[in-house]
Amino acid sequence: MVNNYFGYLVLVVVSLGMASSFTLIAVLLGPKKRSAVKDLPFETGMPYVPSAKSVNVKFYLVAMLFLIFDIEVAFLYPYALKVKEYGWTGFIAVSAFLLVLGIGIVYEWRKKILEWDKD
Repeated sequence: MVNNYFGYLVLVVVSLGMASSFTLIAVLLGPKKRSAVKDLPFETGMPYVPSAKSVNVKFYLVAMLFLIFDIEVAFLYPYALKVKEYGWTGFIAVSAFLLVLGIGIVYEWRKKILEWDKD
């Protein structure tokens, strides 16, 4: 019984050891001087603006669109592995899936969501 879980135990111990050693190395070798600039939150490369009216959400919109289409395209990988086994039924299903993706991209293109300098 113990032999069945020994590999998992080794994996957990090695993972925790690596995570804690990387954290310890970063604390020991990292910069120690604090400054106002270093303490500012950094997410998008744009300076921090406390007013919600002046925040450009374009970065977040493009990032979300990328994630959506990236994950959907990842669904094509299992189909590519078993393309011969699925036959015409699989081909029609994947074609419908790609058609929906294409309609989504055309919609974004026509609404000019993908244009960065729209504002």
